[in-house]
Amino acid sequence: MPIIYNGKKLIPQPMMSIREEFIKNEQGEIIGSQFPITLTGQIMSWRGSPTSSGTFWTVSNSPADENLTQDQKLTSILNKQKAIENLFSTQGQIFQVIGWDGQNAFQCNPQILDISFAEGLWYEVAPYTIDMLATSIVGVTTPSGLNLKNASEEWIIELGDQPESDVLTQSYRLSHNISAQGLLVYNADGTFTQPYVYAQNFVLSRLGLNTSILNASGVLNIAGFYNGFNQVRSENLNTQAGTFAVSETWIITSGNIIEDFTVSVQNSIETSFTSVNIIGSIQGLETRNSAYQLTTTKYQAASGAFNTIRNNLFGRAQSYSNTSLNVIAINSDVSRNPVAGVINYNFQYNNRPSNYVSGATQEIITVVDSLPGDIFAAIPILFRSQGPIFQNLGTVTEKTRQLTIELVVPFLSLGSNQTSIAAALNGNPRFNIATASQLNDIIVAASPVNPIVSPFTVNPQETWEPKTGHYTYTKTFVFE
Repeated sequence: MPIIYNGKKLIPQPMMSIREEFIKNEQGEIIGSQFPITLTGQIMSWRGSPTSSGTFWTVSNSPADENLTQDQKLTSILNKQKAIENLFSTQGQIFQVIGWDGQNAFQCNPQILDISFAEGLWYEVAPYTIDMLATSIVGVTTPSGLNLKNASEEWIIELGDQPESDVLTQSYRLSHNISAQGLLVYNADGTFTQPYVYAQNFVLSRLGLNTSILNASGVLNIAGFYNGFNQVRSENLNTQAGTFAVSETWIITSGNIIEDFTVSVQNSIETSFTSVNIIGSIQGLETRNSAYQLTTTKYQAASGAFNTIRNNLFGRAQSYSNTSLNVIAINSDVSRNPVAGVINYNFQYNNRPSNYVSGATQEIITVVDSLPGDIFAAIPILFRSQGPIFQNLGTVTEKTRQLTIELVVPFLSLGSNQTSIAAALNGNPRFNIATASQLNDIIVAASPVNPIVSPFTVNPQETWEPKTGHYTYTKTFVFE
């Protein structure tokens, strides 16, 4: 039963032992298998392959015995030891056991782990042992094609750094760590795939968010509608050790943003209004698909959410301040950071009365009443140190009421031709169908109450700035 390595026979045939070892991870899953092989044989100084000159027999049958003197036998054994060491110094060659019927009974491409020669006189014979390791044997089916020496997979879920919003008050952070070490597997031609490739194949097949892990109940009890965002991966490759590892993390929230805001209330003795500021920040969270391709950027997420949140700011300000507010903000400030995916906002409201003129963002109505005053004559007297002499004429001045309406409405563009310019210049609120009657209501209501005679009007004036939307109307009533 010839034993052959790289086409060269070992004669006399050594004894061979072999066993199969299953490699399992911590869950008991078989991730690889290997076959330790041990050859235990004897070198005979005058017989077998290699010969005393160190050449190996490669044809059928066996070489003839050599006629050596006593002095040549030690040299022969040393030459044969060197030949065996040189033969097995090449890793991954074809190792065969040929049956007596000439059939290939056993074949693999092993790693050579160790060659040892037992102590002795090394005169007639010299024992030797060769330890090998194969990861596959021709014709033997192994339970795993992963070809791994070890593997590890770990999931870590912990509370996030900040709440998600005022409604969902908790976010989470999920970490996933996978690592593996590949086996050295030789091909039939003596080539091999780098062990880290097997480790890489295993790790890559397990990447991604496992919702069954995320939503497992009993500890954090994360709701099923939570998902992972801001996925970040890092990899560690060691070609010499044959290892490959990836760490990936997610922020776990119910939506693709995290928002933080503050509502502050200010009161002052200088005004009867209560001022409420709502200041917030929206941090967008990016989304990636299973191929780790970016599908939604942080800024896209923040921008999309802000369009909805903006409509809720008044309700939040009113609710958290416990104040009935005017729906039109006094001031608003929005800053956007597309790189970081952050939108900051600051909206200021107060509890001023609602505007009467529809569409006006600001409305100021002022009434100034001038009450009757004495009419007298001032008569200058020469050289009178006390000044003029005042003479009461026995009557009083007229009564007046001045009405001023100041509005800020949406501005109008002048356009690019005379027609559009004219439309803008004549588009003030008093000529606008929607607001003309409302302005007239204010003017009529401001007319003096119960005058002796109908009031007179003195030069009504209006100012209209179409490009800024500023409008002012002034009217003075004179009456008894």
